[in-house]
Amino acid sequence: MPLSIKLALLLLCCSMLISCSSTTDSPDSVSDSGPTEEVTDPPAIPEAAREVVAQGPGPAPQEPLSMDDQEDPALQEMLSAALDHLDELSPYRFQTTVLFTDEEEGETAAGSIEMSGAVSGADRMHLVWADLEEDEVMEMILIQDEAWMKSHGEWEAVPVMVAEALVQGMLIYAPWTTWDHLLNAPETEAVYLGLETIEGVRAHHYRTMHHMVDRYWEGAILDAEEEIWIAEDGYPVRYAFTASGVDESGASFSLSWLSTITDVGVDLEVLAPE
Repeated sequence: MPLSIKLALLLLCCSMLISCSSTTDSPDSVSDSGPTEEVTDPPAIPEAAREVVAQGPGPAPQEPLSMDDQEDPALQEMLSAALDHLDELSPYRFQTTVLFTDEEEGETAAGSIEMSGAVSGADRMHLVWADLEEDEVMEMILIQDEAWMKSHGEWEAVPVMVAEALVQGMLIYAPWTTWDHLLNAPETEAVYLGLETIEGVRAHHYRTMHHMVDRYWEGAILDAEEEIWIAEDGYPVRYAFTASGVDESGASFSLSWLSTITDVGVDLEVLAPE
């Protein structure tokens, strides 16, 4: 992957992290969140982190966000409520996939980054970050005041301070970082597309005129689309962004960012590796 792509993506991600620094610690990686719950096996989380399967009730119903019959729900208000819901949401799984290409002087390079995670409390997270192009993987489990990292196929205990420092870079791709950025970005025109079912959840669907990359990419954006889905129960469901254009060096680029939250309220518990 050319250095220009990595540097550009790093600039984009670091800018997002800086703009969202007030919330990138959420959920609190070492705070006490109360009793944990048990859940079905998460497809995106390796077997090594044992997850207990049990039958139990789904998520406790939350009061749906009210909506005036004569008006579409305002996006800014929905984003604020969604971020509040996300701070308290548990358990759930998430996945973020970033794809990018760069074409210069007839040569095309591509890359992809994927991050998945399981959260079963503010102090219980299993995170997997992968650079699919370079075949690099970082996998960590954080439970209260303990942490483990997977190295050469084996789990090793690591100091929590070290784990939290390493996790900061991974959390650029976490949903709370993405949704905090959306809330704190300059207000923009949004089109409300109505209710639809996505990821098995009834959700409000928006298309916005604000484009994430506009704030961080030095170059011309030729085409971009940003879509947001927020569940009727108030929590974030999906964020999708695509863009193409020309960077500051004149090279053509394309970028897509997809972040989803699934399995809300399933009986999932992140446990220490054996």
